[in-house]
Amino acid sequence: MDAQDILDDVRYHELRRRCRRNRHGEVSFSYSFSSLGLQVRISHRLNDLNSKLDEIANAKSTFGGLKFYVVESERVGLNPNPNPNPNPSRETVPFVIVSEVFGRESDKSTVMEMLFGGTDDDDDDVLPVISIVGPMGIGKTTLAQLVYNDKYVRDHFELRFWISVSDGFVVKRLLAQILQQILCKNCELTSMNEIGIWVHRELVGKRFLIVLDGVSAGDLDLEEKWDDFTLPLRCCGSLGSRIISTTRSQTVASNVGSTYTYPLSALSDEDCLLTFERAAFGKGGLEGTNILRDIGTKIVKKCEGVPHLARRMGGFMRFEREEQYWLRILDCDIRDVIDEQYDGTAVFGRSSLNNLPPQLNSCLIYCSIFPKGYQVKKDTLIQLWMAQGFLEASDENKSMEDIGNEYFNLLCSRSFHDVKRNEFGDVISCKMNSNVHDHARSVAKSKCQIVEVNDHMLDQDLSECRHLSLLSNGDRLTLPVSPFQLEKLRTFCLLKATDLGDRLLVAPRASFASKLLRVLDLTGSSVGRFYFSITNLKHLRYLDLSQTDIEVLPKCISQLYNLQTLKLEKCKFLRKLPKDLANLINLRHLHIDSSGKWEEMPENVGQLRYLQTLPVFKLSNGAPHRSFGELKCLKSLQGRLEILHLENARGNMSTAIDCLKDIKNVHNLSLQWKDEIRDGSIEVHEEEEHDNIAPLLEMLQPHSNLKILQILNFPGVAFPRWVTSGSHLSSLVEMNLQGCYKLKHIQSFGELPHLKVLNIREMSNVKCIGGLETECNTSVADIADEQEARATTEVRATAFYPHLKRLILVEMPNLEEWLEGSGLKFKCLEQLTLQRCPKLRKMPYLFPSLKELDIEEVGGMGVKSIDDWPRLQKSLSEHSCSLLEFS
Repeated sequence: MDAQDILDDVRYHELRRRCRRNRHGEVSFSYSFSSLGLQVRISHRLNDLNSKLDEIANAKSTFGGLKFYVVESERVGLNPNPNPNPNPSRETVPFVIVSEVFGRESDKSTVMEMLFGGTDDDDDDVLPVISIVGPMGIGKTTLAQLVYNDKYVRDHFELRFWISVSDGFVVKRLLAQILQQILCKNCELTSMNEIGIWVHRELVGKRFLIVLDGVSAGDLDLEEKWDDFTLPLRCCGSLGSRIISTTRSQTVASNVGSTYTYPLSALSDEDCLLTFERAAFGKGGLEGTNILRDIGTKIVKKCEGVPHLARRMGGFMRFEREEQYWLRILDCDIRDVIDEQYDGTAVFGRSSLNNLPPQLNSCLIYCSIFPKGYQVKKDTLIQLWMAQGFLEASDENKSMEDIGNEYFNLLCSRSFHDVKRNEFGDVISCKMNSNVHDHARSVAKSKCQIVEVNDHMLDQDLSECRHLSLLSNGDRLTLPVSPFQLEKLRTFCLLKATDLGDRLLVAPRASFASKLLRVLDLTGSSVGRFYFSITNLKHLRYLDLSQTDIEVLPKCISQLYNLQTLKLEKCKFLRKLPKDLANLINLRHLHIDSSGKWEEMPENVGQLRYLQTLPVFKLSNGAPHRSFGELKCLKSLQGRLEILHLENARGNMSTAIDCLKDIKNVHNLSLQWKDEIRDGSIEVHEEEEHDNIAPLLEMLQPHSNLKILQILNFPGVAFPRWVTSGSHLSSLVEMNLQGCYKLKHIQSFGELPHLKVLNIREMSNVKCIGGLETECNTSVADIADEQEARATTEVRATAFYPHLKRLILVEMPNLEEWLEGSGLKFKCLEQLTLQRCPKLRKMPYLFPSLKELDIEEVGGMGVKSIDDWPRLQKSLSEHSCSLLEFS
């Protein structure tokens, strides 16, 4: 770290010089030392560092040499497992004592359904794979054994093979094991070709089941190996043959092309207790007294539903009769007990974690600054890793965020984190497994500390602490000065300061003694006018002032040239952003929302070429053309983007042309005008038009990668073509329209090929959805040949809305018709909400997949029969039925 600090100092001074020169219009230049004083200071620090390295070299020779290994890069700058099997797993067998297994009946039934899922008309060359996925010790092998030995399974499959993949996925060895089990003797063949031919010949025309227990994420090129392994199997067995694999890694399940993936969960407390008691008080064991059972119940709580851990602990306590001994075990770290008793073969023993590559190990240990059970956002975690310099890119085409994402996935693939996903399946947050958290804390020791803010915190020795989290207990306390005096501190975080009660008060005029601080998180604290000084925090890369009462950021914040992440969410008193924000030339993530009083983006924000996160962009009232020009330069933006105050766009808006079209990684876009109806600035039926409204929205066409689009209070009379075009919005999943008060007709969205959610609200003047605008202005009774007119629409509409699952129409008082064709089938529509649409009389009604219907103040829809909705839940009320007007 000392060497990194020296390099950071040099880099900071060069960044400062570049910013000052650029501000005066001069050309920036290459790295060089700018002052004699700086050169002297750096020279002294290098001498000190060389002395330390000499001491290490002397220690190496004294102790006979230190062993180092070089971590080679294949994907992310590290080998995910430099020694794939440093501690080979035990070889498993297919036998299981059913009476000693608790709580897996439902899991077994589900896997059995997967095993016999599909039909005998499966493709000849497809061999279905069922993967059981879960962390070590959760019971994957036991579940596979239960299925393997089920009577129906034994009768159904002519041949069954149990293969323990304990020493890596070696194709020839695995195929040889299959052949040995068929021939009941050792395989003497040595050629891969011969073994493959024999296996194929023996399995031809037979229905077989293969269980591969313990497929590891450490096996490189697993996809290629899997293809080689299954090649002689895919075409030889009869239809109905299956493979079951067990693995800790979701990545493995994907690499082997799983037909079904079953994530195995922890046992309930009751079943875990039964597992423990069977091992502790079973046949030949200790008689369980009430007191011992009570202590055992508490011990089981620490096992967190992991059956292997409960069984091991029960076996360990089996012949120990002293209550005091049980109480001592209760107070110990279970992992330490298991490690000592079973020589490192524990479920979450240190051996498996200590073999992580250095980069991954640093990321994992850093997670120990969060308390057990703390749910942290994935993006936040990656940004914290990035701030500490843990993300080393070996590929110049990959960003640090890409590397962080791959590190995160590698940790998840080893089941170190419990993750939460959003509706699109993307991981949004995680928390560390309790036992892994214990390991990380034991390795970090005094370097990472979690301290509760109370009167006793001053008694703790934090002198060696580098990463500190302060945990609020909910009382209104003034933060003591002591944490600010820690000279080695690199991380300072306040946790749970807001959601547990009153805010923490930062001591007035406090300043950090450490000049090495990389992360400063004061979320939820009362910083007021930013009393403490940050002028000396030149290495700061992550600053979070969210949910504080700050009004104005200090000018010196623009000198934090290394800053990568700045968070200002829910700062409702914030009046403006720093004028020289463009000086933060390394800024990558600016987390800000519209809750504050700030009105516009600072000038030259477009110069932040690394900026990826900018959730809110407010259009300047004085120079909207400049705002669009700045936005056009931010081509690296990702995620969500809200563009507010579009009503400020007046005059020549040529800078807005294609300003969003090249921002390909923004997947959630919101375009918002001022709500003029609620503000009372216009009348609802005012006919005056602004000539630039429609062209402006046309100019704001986004990239085709967009997944979610929201348009609020658009004051034009018609949407441009790109809003409904399947070619322009080919990836769109969700469309939200609200408050567009001048629209009378809305074009059909049926061409959008991946649209799943359509939400239209508060369209007071819309009379018709779909069809042609001229058709909407004509009464149905006035059409000469209604059948012929509708037939044309129906033919065109048959391919519309192929994936729409949810449709919402709310607050549309003048809506009369939805002209998508009376014969149109919305084959995927599951949820339909119609509220306060009193004039609605005609709309499509064939919804074969409809499950939920919510109707309120809606005119009759002319549905012929409830049979048109065969899957609708029986809870449909009589009132809703009366609105349907069955004919």
